[in-house]
Amino acid sequence: MQALESVGVTLLVLSGLAVVWAGLTDQVAKRRLAAMSDLLLAGEHARVLDHAQPPRPYRPVGNQLRATSAVLTGQYARALHLLDEAGVPGRLRSTLAASDVNLRGAALIGLGRYLEATAVLGDEPTTALARHQRAQVAVETGDDAVALRLLAVPDREPDDDAGRRRILGELHIRRLRLDEGEALVREAQRLYRASTMAGREVDEAYCELHLGQAALSRGDREQAVRRIGAAREMLSVRPDNAPGIALVDLYLAEAHALAGDEAAADAALAAARVHAHAVASPALDAAFERATGMVGVHLSRPDAASHLRAARAMHQALGERPHVEYIDTVIERLEGPT
Repeated sequence: MQALESVGVTLLVLSGLAVVWAGLTDQVAKRRLAAMSDLLLAGEHARVLDHAQPPRPYRPVGNQLRATSAVLTGQYARALHLLDEAGVPGRLRSTLAASDVNLRGAALIGLGRYLEATAVLGDEPTTALARHQRAQVAVETGDDAVALRLLAVPDREPDDDAGRRRILGELHIRRLRLDEGEALVREAQRLYRASTMAGREVDEAYCELHLGQAALSRGDREQAVRRIGAAREMLSVRPDNAPGIALVDLYLAEAHALAGDEAAADAALAAARVHAHAVASPALDAAFERATGMVGVHLSRPDAASHLRAARAMHQALGERPHVEYIDTVIERLEGPT
């Protein structure tokens, strides 16, 4: 489970709003949508969700803004409800269609409903963000050929290509092609640092997380703690990002456990639990159980295998085959030859 391209979703919705804006004559609608978009960019998501809606003809635009805030804070079921609440009028359909697809895709991915996300995104997405989302589904479910095909061609916009490289690098790192993956993630990092995109620190943080994941795979405990700790610090700039913070805290717990720091590992797990409960995502719940098991493995806790088996069942129910296969290898190593 990955909190994917959250900033990209925000900017897509706001760019669609800009098109609507050009022909907007209703001053009440204009004022309310402007206030909601400003709050959205500032990370004031509770205020966006509670904000007075624009008049009914523009309610679908307001609902997309509210759904964006719901996605970014991990309220995925609420996001889907908001998108379904009001139909998009014909004159706005072409403008709002792409952002509706991406918001639905993000919510469904966050919930681990990968088959539904695939149906929404399609197998041949036409926009960069939709391709990245569909590739992320493929990464999570083990359809590596699909992910590699979707991520093979560079995107024209540097910000989009940074996202493509980051996801492709993550794929290689998760499949233990570490050198190749790290090189791609560093290229993505370079592009993000040169970007003026709002909230780019979120994507930079994910790059640090991926480099920390590579360090974990190598058993480099100091590098893992340093990289993932840096990712956590960068995400603290946007404390509204509950899913991303929870995910980073889970890997930070594993890094601390690998380094033998039991207190720090348990503190990171406790912090992740708070955010995971707020998100209510089956995919994140599975990741939490897996991380608890891996912390137990590194610290030689007797309940490690039971947590891993529970995680395995959760990942299998979601169709997350790579995690199932990884847990199988860990359990086999724990139990030894039968």
